[in-house]
Amino acid sequence: MCRLQLDHITLAHDARTIRREIARTASQRDIDAALPVDAIDRIRKAGLGALRVPKEYGGAGLGFEALADAVLQLAAGDASVAQSLQPHFIFLERVRLMGDEPQRRRYLGAAAEGAFFGNAISEVGGGSGEWRTVLTRQGSSWRLDGSKFYATGTALADYTFVGALDPEGRRLLAVVPVTRQGVELGDDWRTMGQRATASGTARFSGVAVAQDELIALAPWEQRRHHTGAGSQIIHCAIDAGIAAAALDDALLHAQTKARPSRDSGHARVVDDPVVHHVVGEIAAAAFAAEAAVLLAARALDAAANALYASHLSEQANTPEVDALLVDASIAVANAKIVSSRAALLASEKLFEVGGASAAASALNLDRHWRNARTHTLHDPLAHKFRVIGDHLLSGKAPPNTFTY
Repeated sequence: MCRLQLDHITLAHDARTIRREIARTASQRDIDAALPVDAIDRIRKAGLGALRVPKEYGGAGLGFEALADAVLQLAAGDASVAQSLQPHFIFLERVRLMGDEPQRRRYLGAAAEGAFFGNAISEVGGGSGEWRTVLTRQGSSWRLDGSKFYATGTALADYTFVGALDPEGRRLLAVVPVTRQGVELGDDWRTMGQRATASGTARFSGVAVAQDELIALAPWEQRRHHTGAGSQIIHCAIDAGIAAAALDDALLHAQTKARPSRDSGHARVVDDPVVHHVVGEIAAAAFAAEAAVLLAARALDAAANALYASHLSEQANTPEVDALLVDASIAVANAKIVSSRAALLASEKLFEVGGASAAASALNLDRHWRNARTHTLHDPLAHKFRVIGDHLLSGKAPPNTFTY
């Protein structure tokens, strides 16, 4: 259970400790595509799942900067573990903003007690972002039917939040326990990277849903909010963590296993100026990614705090709140570009530290590049560049979607 006395320093120390612990088993998890059950249990016990939960609901009450730092550390240990938690954190943010007070007490309080939430949003087939999962009236409650893919974290979670349409075509989140009758979780996640994120199929067949388990998204499809940028900052932190992991393994390989090139003129890799340059390039990329993520998280904290402090019962934000939300979205988009590029560069440059020996399958160093390439496919950078450029040139705000 998360206790009120947990602070940023304590949780940051715990995140770094867990980073070292899960790093020792990350390669084998990748090879086996195994669910990170032990890692998630360790994170539960540390109270990291309630990092952003306000103190009045039993959490630590910390900001996005603390969250981004913790996720980065976890991703440096195992990027799959960090991504399996992304839906949990963003659901808590959305229920805090978009749910009613009884829902906040129920779900934020559950997170403070150690509960985890997975997602069931994306679907295979149809148009991009299209939902065919539906809610049908059954007396005073609802019936949920549909199928989702990329149900990240759900196989490890206590609850999953499901994107569905009501009979009028409005979008809602249905929050259901994963053990409820009619919920079926498939073990069919097969990818080249991020293999242990528990992101397979989730099917819902006649699942009973109570009215108070529904959260309406419609009001926030028109009104600007911070949860899209909040989701993105977690992805940014994962990419920055992959760069940090590649740096860790570059240093370890150079110091313990790698042999110098015949042309280097040095008896040890660690004395080769060419290797110094490569390691310096990886380190600079990882440093830039971490700095960009934490700087963007500060902007996100300013926007989120202003939004929560405003009168949420009103139908529109003040211009001042909207300006902070736009600034945060642009900052996070910049961080996404920097962190994605850093993850790809670091995980590729890693192989220039040790030459051919770094390609040995037993080392499994290629998992960093596979993780980076798989994870950075989320939200292509071309659109981030376009949105940032349009904003700077014309003052146009980013799209009011759940990805900005």
